[in-house]
Amino acid sequence: MERRGTTRAEVSGRRLGRVLLAGITFGWATAIVLALAFANAGVVLALLALLPTMVVPSALLIDARRTHERLGSAAAELEQRLDRLRESQGLRDLEIQRLTLLTEELLAAANDDGRPGADRVGPHQVDLECSAAPNA
Repeated sequence: MERRGTTRAEVSGRRLGRVLLAGITFGWATAIVLALAFANAGVVLALLALLPTMVVPSALLIDARRTHERLGSAAAELEQRLDRLRESQGLRDLEIQRLTLLTEELLAAANDDGRPGADRVGPHQVDLECSAAPNA
């Protein structure tokens, strides 16, 4: 089963990254505007000198976003594998049920051939739980 679209975690992770980046940008822009409006050239130069420090939080946000996307795709792949596993287990259970019914029918047919009871096959002679060791 293929899933399309994005998960809720991917959407919230992207939204969080955008909000944090917008907050950092807004903070720096506000600081620069206030410095330009109420301070001298030295303060403006100091703020402009600190502007490259915005690179570190931005880089961290970008790295976190990439990690989040990678984990989101891995989680989606694991969900698909889990769905396939559940489907195969359901099919296996159906097959075990079919084999059990066929074995019971064979036991009934072997016991209903009109011969005396000494030749009858009992459940103790047939492994209905499929727990026998594999053939060597």
